Amino acid sequence: MKIIDSDRYGEAGIETMVFPGGEPHVKVPRMQEDVTLFLKLRNWTDVGFAVLVIDAFERQGRLRHTFIPYFPAARQDKTDGRAALSLAVNGRLFGATPIRVFDPHSAKLLEHLTVARAYMPADLDLPVKSDVVGIIAPDEGARSRAVHFRDRFYPGATLELATKRRDPQTGALSNYQLPPLTRAGRYIIVDDICDGGGTFNLLAEAFTRRTAEIAGACALDLFVSHGIFSKGLEAIAPVIGSITTTDSWCRLSDDSRLRVLPLAPILATLTEEQIEGEPRA
Repeated sequence: MKIIDSDRYGEAGIETMVFPGGEPHVKVPRMQEDVTLFLKLRNWTDVGFAVLVIDAFERQGRLRHTFIPYFPAARQDKTDGRAALSLAVNGRLFGATPIRVFDPHSAKLLEHLTVARAYMPADLDLPVKSDVVGIIAPDEGARSRAVHFRDRFYPGATLELATKRRDPQTGALSNYQLPPLTRAGRYIIVDDICDGGGTFNLLAEAFTRRTAEIAGACALDLFVSHGIFSKGLEAIAPVIGSITTTDSWCRLSDDSRLRVLPLAPILATLTEEQIEGEPRA
């Protein structure tokens, strides 16, 4: 089975182009083996190429698995009657094709997409640090993710749940609160997406206030499944010393502060075994 990464379509012999009228177009080679698609969707052009590549391999009868770790518009999962329900629109583009995703932002994805499986950070082989004493969930929506992360990698750590207020009109956050910390050591914020980093900067301020109340040194790290970092790493508070993400979206390379974990090991677990509910194309 051949794995095709959308960042390297050319290496797989896939030709992509956009016609002068604006239409994306692809040509794929005739395959002698089944393919697994690893699709990184960062913009509408990526989405357009992806649905066309899927269609082309389905027509050959060679599409085995489709992995879209960061499914677009999962944050646009509701409407007030004025805004488009973007998640539903994106879901319709992929039709009935079974899709594997990684740490989806919204459970409503299941209503709009045929999800073969949703992988989570607990499915990764993460390097474990010996001095971690606490896992921080940035809000109630991140609680379950943080609990699973803690139980998988740091079962002896505490779970700290932060709270915040969001202006329903502007979306601005304020009054970020973190409960009192009882232990010195390293804490890891766990969430699904880092866009500009504003949420984590507010949380870093709350963390700094709390660490002033206890004796002993404390450190703060960040784990996010999907690192967009739209304002660059320099926009994220330096209090957050280490940042870990995956290559689901992130274009950056590892450096002294950032570690980008490849999702290739998940792809390696896919075999020729028939998956119930995931018919061969």
